[in-house]
Amino acid sequence: MKLKKVYKRGAVCCLFMILLALLCAGCGKKPEEDNVFTINACKTRYVPRSILDQVREEYPDMEIRVEMYGGSNFTLDVAERLEHHDIPDLLVTTRNDLQMDTYKDSFLDLSSYDVLNRYITQSIDSMNMDGEVYFIPNFTSLTGLVYDKNVFREHGWKEPHSYDELVALCEQVEKEGIQCVGASWDKAGTYSNMLACTMAADFYSTPEGSAWFYNFVKGNAKGEGVIEPYIANYIRWFEDGIFPYGLNETGASQRKRFDNGEIATFYGLIGNFESDEVHEYGLIPFFTTGTADAYYPTATAGYFALNKELGEKGNEKKLEVGLRILDLLSTEEGQRGLMRGDACYSFLRGFEGDLTNITDSYQDVLGQNHFAPMNIDMNTLAASAAELKNMMNGLISQEEYIKRCDELKKNETTEAYTGEYLFTAKEDFTEEQTVQYFADALRNYAGTQIGMITPAINEQGEFNNPTTGIAAKFYKGDIYSWALSRNCIMAFDGTSGWAKMSTGTISGEKLYELLEDGMCWEQIDNKLNNEYYYDKGGMTSPFYYETSGLDVEFTSDHKIKSIRLEGGTPIEKSGSYTVAALHENLPDSYLTDLQIEEEKTILDIATEYGKTGMKGYKDSLPMERDVNKVEKN
Repeated sequence: MKLKKVYKRGAVCCLFMILLALLCAGCGKKPEEDNVFTINACKTRYVPRSILDQVREEYPDMEIRVEMYGGSNFTLDVAERLEHHDIPDLLVTTRNDLQMDTYKDSFLDLSSYDVLNRYITQSIDSMNMDGEVYFIPNFTSLTGLVYDKNVFREHGWKEPHSYDELVALCEQVEKEGIQCVGASWDKAGTYSNMLACTMAADFYSTPEGSAWFYNFVKGNAKGEGVIEPYIANYIRWFEDGIFPYGLNETGASQRKRFDNGEIATFYGLIGNFESDEVHEYGLIPFFTTGTADAYYPTATAGYFALNKELGEKGNEKKLEVGLRILDLLSTEEGQRGLMRGDACYSFLRGFEGDLTNITDSYQDVLGQNHFAPMNIDMNTLAASAAELKNMMNGLISQEEYIKRCDELKKNETTEAYTGEYLFTAKEDFTEEQTVQYFADALRNYAGTQIGMITPAINEQGEFNNPTTGIAAKFYKGDIYSWALSRNCIMAFDGTSGWAKMSTGTISGEKLYELLEDGMCWEQIDNKLNNEYYYDKGGMTSPFYYETSGLDVEFTSDHKIKSIRLEGGTPIEKSGSYTVAALHENLPDSYLTDLQIEEEKTILDIATEYGKTGMKGYKDSLPMERDVNKVEKN
């Protein structure tokens, strides 16, 4: 009898051990995410779908997941991702000079991989950071002085091949009553962009200049005592009559005059000019001031980096996939897929682009790989554009301007932390909570019963079409007003400025319909190129609304089980209710008494709401406003 009990007890123990072993074996298996390779992207920065299709075919067991971004500040979104280490396996970014100190901990050093050997040395050297390389470059747009060859032939003008010849050209055309260089002279940013171009030819093209800029962005170098000669060179371009001064004409007006032959050259990216039967465009490079050395300033369209974790044990397959994508991007076919038909240049060795006719008079410049990055540090040169113009107007001295650039760099922390302190996120918001914040902000500002808004990207990775939702979530930490530009979008009507708010009255029946079915835009007349979207091919899946001022309970199939206003009043299908939403996010045809807010944009409204210290509808959001930080700010 005892033996029998022992046998039973032993059998139970064995069974327990087997189950424990199975559980341990299960724990030892790679989680499902190990078979998912993630890529961040937005509608203008994307790995070509043809490459993704090929990689999916070669690695059928690996899901290639594209995490889309649909907002207005992709650069800032990448900065926030880096700050909070929310990094995909392959990161696409517009700039390689953000938060450099985080790169060593975030990205895989590519310097030992063969893919770098496919690019011209100068393009890789410009990204060398203390012996390590974290990025491969996308294609670039060349900047210079665009000219119409037909106009030059008509007047008998010759393309300049030195700084002095450019000065002589400007004197010649001015005598004929024609302006030499056109641009958006009403914008202070034009002046800082041109400073970046002259410095590209004078300074950034040198190893010393490249190293200085790298250290300057990191906050380890100052402009004072270094860039004075290059500021003086920049001023010389005006004094020698190349750049006009005192004009206050818009870019559109200047471009019209250029197209009519009233301006000899136009400053800008060559990709913005397309030759036709009337116009045949060429591109004059920037000359090192006072010499015959010439450089094309480059505005690289983006960069690709791999997450450092791909180099860790257990991620060998992911690393193989990542390197394969970089391999395919680094082919002529891959580069052309990235360019999307623009008049651009690839840093790939031996690449035969479509710039032959555009640069035919300057083949020596291309042959010598005379490219220099048009470095514009967003928080210094660009932010101080108005100060630069003040310097040109004699309101401040050159020394004062450089000191103010240094002060801006000294006082900044990262691009994500600029503007006015709003509140502190006590933890990472979910996407739903972030959208809820903006719905609360709209309702609070408008004083309506309901606030409604959708995300810009749904669970299928599709964009709203038109893109009208909220683009990205809040991360844990202090939230500043400029950071909201990462979440918001630009006005759908094409105006410069942020999206606007619309208010009106909606019937209970329409409210039920929208909340149950969501917003579902179909792609109309291929308004937006499908290449920019997650490859399910169109915006047909629902974008569900987040609401403020409503308590909604859904069934498992997303039908409304119950819906009440704040205070508990049930929503009646026969009733009417006031609502605030982003213009076009809630269809105008669903509203009566439609009003569009013209004075305040969504960025203004969301900023004001953050300063109220409110925690959302029913105090449900993980946020607080630190009075000490408010006073300090």
